[in-house]
Amino acid sequence: MDTAMRWMNQLAGQSDEDQPDALTVYLDTQSIMLSDAGAPDQVRADIVHIWQGAAGIDAASRALLDAGVGLSRREATIALGSVEQAMSNAQTAQAVIESAILELTSLHDADALSGLRVERDLLTLRINDLRDRADELAELRRQMRNPSIS
Repeated sequence: MDTAMRWMNQLAGQSDEDQPDALTVYLDTQSIMLSDAGAPDQVRADIVHIWQGAAGIDAASRALLDAGVGLSRREATIALGSVEQAMSNAQTAQAVIESAILELTSLHDADALSGLRVERDLLTLRINDLRDRADELAELRRQMRNPSIS
Protein backbone atom coordinates (compact mmCIF):
# COMPACT_ATOMS: atom_id res chain seq x y z
CA MET A 1 0.00 0.00 0.00
CA ASP A 2 2.80 2.42 0.90
CA THR A 3 4.56 1.71 -2.40
CA ALA A 4 1.36 2.39 -4.32
CA MET A 5 0.83 5.66 -2.44
CA ARG A 6 4.41 6.79 -3.16
CA TRP A 7 3.97 5.91 -6.82
CA MET A 8 0.68 7.87 -7.02
CA ASN A 9 2.33 10.85 -5.29
CA GLN A 10 5.18 10.75 -7.81
CA LEU A 11 2.67 10.70 -10.67
CA ALA A 12 0.99 13.74 -9.13
CA GLY A 13 4.33 15.53 -8.98
CA GLN A 14 4.82 15.17 -5.25
CA SER A 15 8.15 14.03 -3.89
CA ASP A 16 8.89 11.62 -1.09
CA GLU A 17 10.58 14.41 0.84
CA ASP A 18 8.81 15.44 3.99
CA GLN A 19 6.96 18.67 3.38
CA PRO A 20 6.57 21.06 6.31
CA ASP A 21 3.13 21.00 7.84
CA ALA A 22 0.73 23.91 7.40
CA LEU A 23 1.39 25.26 10.89
CA THR A 24 5.13 25.43 10.25
CA VAL A 25 4.57 27.20 6.93
CA TYR A 26 2.20 29.69 8.61
CA LEU A 27 4.60 30.43 11.46
CA ASP A 28 7.56 30.83 9.10
CA THR A 29 5.61 33.03 6.68
CA GLN A 30 4.33 35.29 9.44
CA SER A 31 7.64 35.19 11.38
CA ILE A 32 5.88 34.04 14.53
CA MET A 33 7.67 32.33 17.38
CA LEU A 34 4.94 30.76 19.49
CA SER A 35 7.00 31.13 22.66
CA ASP A 36 7.22 34.94 22.25
CA ALA A 37 4.98 36.98 24.53
CA GLY A 38 3.39 38.70 21.51
CA ALA A 39 2.58 35.49 19.63
CA PRO A 40 -1.05 35.23 20.84
CA ASP A 41 -1.69 38.81 19.68
CA GLN A 42 -0.11 38.11 16.27
CA VAL A 43 -2.21 34.99 15.78
CA ARG A 44 -5.34 36.83 16.98
CA ALA A 45 -4.72 39.61 14.45
CA ASP A 46 -4.45 37.02 11.69
CA ILE A 47 -7.71 35.37 12.78
CA VAL A 48 -9.45 38.76 12.70
CA HIS A 49 -8.09 39.38 9.20
CA ILE A 50 -9.40 36.01 8.02
CA TRP A 51 -12.89 36.33 9.49
CA GLN A 52 -13.21 39.91 8.25
CA GLY A 53 -12.39 38.72 4.73
CA ALA A 54 -14.96 35.94 5.04
CA ALA A 55 -17.53 38.46 6.31
CA GLY A 56 -16.83 40.71 3.33
CA ILE A 57 -17.38 37.88 0.87
CA ASP A 58 -20.54 36.91 2.73
CA ALA A 59 -21.83 40.49 2.55
CA ALA A 60 -21.11 40.68 -1.18
CA SER A 61 -22.87 37.39 -1.83
CA ARG A 62 -25.87 38.52 0.26
CA ALA A 63 -26.08 41.70 -1.81
CA LEU A 64 -25.93 39.62 -4.97
CA LEU A 65 -28.72 37.38 -3.70
CA ASP A 66 -30.83 40.38 -2.65
CA ALA A 67 -30.45 41.92 -6.11
CA GLY A 68 -31.01 38.54 -7.77
CA VAL A 69 -33.32 39.99 -10.40
CA GLY A 70 -31.52 39.86 -13.71
CA LEU A 71 -28.79 37.59 -12.39
CA SER A 72 -27.75 35.04 -15.01
CA ARG A 73 -27.11 31.38 -14.33
CA ARG A 74 -23.45 31.95 -15.26
CA GLU A 75 -23.15 34.81 -12.73
CA ALA A 76 -24.77 32.66 -10.03
CA THR A 77 -22.32 29.85 -10.85
CA ILE A 78 -19.33 32.20 -10.63
CA ALA A 79 -20.59 33.64 -7.33
CA LEU A 80 -21.16 30.14 -5.95
CA GLY A 81 -17.63 29.11 -6.91
CA SER A 82 -16.19 32.21 -5.25
CA VAL A 83 -18.10 31.62 -2.04
CA GLU A 84 -17.14 27.94 -1.97
CA GLN A 85 -13.47 28.80 -2.56
CA ALA A 86 -13.56 31.41 0.22
CA MET A 87 -15.19 28.89 2.55
CA SER A 88 -12.56 26.28 1.71
CA ASN A 89 -9.73 28.75 2.28
CA ALA A 90 -11.22 29.88 5.59
CA GLN A 91 -11.61 26.26 6.72
CA THR A 92 -7.99 25.55 5.86
CA ALA A 93 -6.91 28.64 7.79
CA GLN A 94 -9.14 27.58 10.67
CA ALA A 95 -7.38 24.22 10.89
CA VAL A 96 -3.98 25.93 11.01
CA ILE A 97 -5.23 28.39 13.63
CA GLU A 98 -6.56 25.51 15.74
CA SER A 99 -3.10 23.93 15.64
CA ALA A 100 -1.50 27.23 16.63
CA ILE A 101 -3.90 27.69 19.54
CA LEU A 102 -3.22 24.15 20.71
CA GLU A 103 0.53 24.87 20.74
CA LEU A 104 0.01 28.24 22.41
CA THR A 105 -1.94 26.72 25.32
CA SER A 106 1.18 25.05 26.62
CA LEU A 107 3.24 28.24 26.29
CA HIS A 108 0.95 31.03 27.54
CA ASP A 109 -1.55 31.66 30.31
CA ALA A 110 -5.33 31.66 29.89
CA ASP A 111 -5.57 35.47 29.90
CA ALA A 112 -3.26 35.74 26.89
CA LEU A 113 -5.34 33.15 25.03
CA SER A 114 -8.86 34.37 25.84
CA GLY A 115 -9.00 36.79 22.91
CA LEU A 116 -7.86 34.04 20.56
CA ARG A 117 -10.78 31.84 21.43
CA VAL A 118 -13.29 34.65 20.89
CA GLU A 119 -11.85 35.45 17.46
CA ARG A 120 -11.68 31.73 16.60
CA ASP A 121 -15.40 31.45 17.41
CA LEU A 122 -16.13 34.46 15.19
CA LEU A 123 -14.23 32.75 12.38
CA THR A 124 -16.36 29.64 12.85
CA LEU A 125 -19.51 31.77 12.60
CA ARG A 126 -18.25 33.44 9.42
CA ILE A 127 -17.49 30.05 7.86
CA ASN A 128 -21.03 28.96 8.70
CA ASP A 129 -22.34 32.15 7.07
CA LEU A 130 -20.39 31.32 3.91
CA ARG A 131 -21.82 27.80 3.96
CA ASP A 132 -25.33 29.25 4.20
CA ARG A 133 -24.63 31.64 1.31
CA ALA A 134 -23.26 28.79 -0.80
CA ASP A 135 -26.45 26.83 -0.14
CA GLU A 136 -28.58 29.83 -1.10
CA LEU A 137 -26.61 30.45 -4.29
CA ALA A 138 -26.79 26.77 -5.22
CA GLU A 139 -30.56 26.82 -4.70
CA LEU A 140 -30.90 30.00 -6.77
CA ARG A 141 -28.87 28.42 -9.54
CA ARG A 142 -31.01 25.27 -9.46
CA GLN A 143 -34.14 27.38 -9.77
CA MET A 144 -32.85 29.22 -12.81
CA ARG A 145 -33.84 27.85 -16.12
CA ASN A 146 -30.93 26.40 -18.04
CA PRO A 147 -30.82 28.37 -21.32
CA SER A 148 -29.39 25.42 -23.24
CA ILE A 149 -32.58 23.40 -22.62
CA SER A 150 -35.02 25.94 -24.08
